[in-house]
Amino acid sequence: SGSGGGRSGTGGGGAGNATYGRYLGYVLQQAVARDEQVRRLAFQLTVNIWLDPTGAVTRVELLRGSGNPEADERVLQAIRAVGRIDERPPASLDFPARVLVQGRRPAG
Repeated sequence: SGSGGGRSGTGGGGAGNATYGRYLGYVLQQAVARDEQVRRLAFQLTVNIWLDPTGAVTRVELLRGSGNPEADERVLQAIRAVGRIDERPPASLDFPARVLVQGRRPAG
């Protein structure tokens, strides 16, 4: 009656890493979208992020900024505030992970 299966998204090898990279990008994008101050900003930046084996965010570094240092710092604060990613990274994933985060000023 069941189809077996194991934990998803934490496989070893390149495919697992790519899947986790997309998941990590999604989680960080959601964190930024929930931040009241950041949500109002228009930006596109690239960050390097380090996680420990439990998924805790240990370091976040700006790789390519948006040209607005104030917006960049707010985005970095929002990412650091995540604290821990629900799904642990695969053991084969090398850090830092590079993630693109973007936001658009809401219309009106």
